Amino acid sequence: MDKELEDKKERIMFITHAVKRFCYGFEVMKKVAKHAEAGSPELAFYFDSIYQYISIFFLLLKEDKQPLGGTFYKALKPIGLSDKLAGIEKILSKKVGKLTFGEIIRMFRNNVIAHTTYSDSDLDPLYNEVDFSDLKIQEKIEELLEELYLEIKHLPIVLCEELDIPLESIGMH
Repeated sequence: MDKELEDKKERIMFITHAVKRFCYGFEVMKKVAKHAEAGSPELAFYFDSIYQYISIFFLLLKEDKQPLGGTFYKALKPIGLSDKLAGIEKILSKKVGKLTFGEIIRMFRNNVIAHTTYSDSDLDPLYNEVDFSDLKIQEKIEELLEELYLEIKHLPIVLCEELDIPLESIGMH
C-alpha cells in the first residue's frame, strides 16, 4: 500500500475510534435520560461530555474561510475528504432561536464547561438568544442532537467507502 493511502487509512482509523467513543457516550446518555431527573449530575455529565466532543470534533479553532473548525476537519482537509463533513455542517448550521445549533453547543461548552466562572451569568449569553423554556426549542435541540449523532456514527462508513477501505481493517464490522 502506498504511503498516501496508508496515511488516509490511519487518519480514518483514529477518527473511527473517536466516533466509537462518542457514540458510546451518546448511547449511555440516552439510557440515563430515561430514568434521570432533569439537571441531575449523571445526566449533566453526559451532556457536558457530548457537547465537549462535538466542539472538539467540529467547532473549535475555526479559521475564517473554513466551513468547520475542530479536529475532524483538520484531519480530513489535507487528505481531500473534508467535504464528507457536509451533512454534519448542515445540522450544526440549523437555526435554534437566534443562534445556530453549533453556536449553542460551542457557547455552552465555552461558557459552562471550559471557561466557566461557576455563576448563573455564564449562561446569560445563551439565554439572551434562545428561550430554552420553550418546549418547541427543547424538542428542536433534541432532534438536532439525534440527527447529529446519526451523521457522526455514519461518518467512518462514508470515509471508508470513499477510499474503498474494508470496514474490518479499521475495526468496524
